[in-house]
Amino acid sequence: MAGPREEILRSADERRAAFDAIASDYDTYRPGYPEESFDDLMALAGLRAGDPVVEVGSGTGIATLPLARRGLVVTCVEPGQGMAAVAQSKLAGFPGLTHVGERFEEWDAPPGRARAVVAANAWHWVTPGPGFRQAATVLGVGGFLCLLFHHVVQVGVDGFADELRAVRDAIAPPTEAALRLGAFLEDHVWSDDMEESGLFAPVATTRHGCTRDLTSAEFVAVSNTYGPASRLDPDVRAEVDAAVVEMIDTRYDGHVPKREEAILYVGRRTD
Repeated sequence: MAGPREEILRSADERRAAFDAIASDYDTYRPGYPEESFDDLMALAGLRAGDPVVEVGSGTGIATLPLARRGLVVTCVEPGQGMAAVAQSKLAGFPGLTHVGERFEEWDAPPGRARAVVAANAWHWVTPGPGFRQAATVLGVGGFLCLLFHHVVQVGVDGFADELRAVRDAIAPPTEAALRLGAFLEDHVWSDDMEESGLFAPVATTRHGCTRDLTSAEFVAVSNTYGPASRLDPDVRAEVDAAVVEMIDTRYDGHVPKREEAILYVGRRTD
């Protein structure tokens, strides 16, 4: 049986196509990151305006924009054409940015030029061994690998998550693989991977929380940008969406608070 990481990598092409198909919704509904996380990134990696950085899996530019606003010169590595097109439109005011339409591990990258390699909610799509070696190659001496992830702390009031799961499972029960994958992504400690690679240490970790209050329609829209929902048959997904909206509107006053945490890992390339 393949582990969760292997299952992620095996489905990478399928998931890229799915993300491309919903690139606009992804950009609209996926959460951004607290500004404090980018302030931490700049400080821990010793970055200044004008420094060159590489962003892995830059998607629609959700993390690229705050990097560019801090004056960094970003090379965006994103194989999804639809996702990259949204980012290029949004970031047109930053002429120093460039886009590479390849997987990070397969990119023939110029060695030693970047001050930092950044991945925001994207490193799980990178093959660990080749990915860490590529990051070390891309970075100059003393450069930093910076991994940023969202972690869901709580969805709704107490009891909401259990009721939501029951409603969804009654229509579209999750597979064992999907449950394993969800648990992996929520619980994995990415600093362990960085240190075990032998290429990045020590690793500093910072956390900043944020809460969004979502309407029932917004809650469904953002849920559909994540793996399990986005891979459902459209008719089944529509049935799930309708049931969830009805539950939220009739039992939870039409809105759901979603509390999340941005976790940043920053490790220096070992020389």
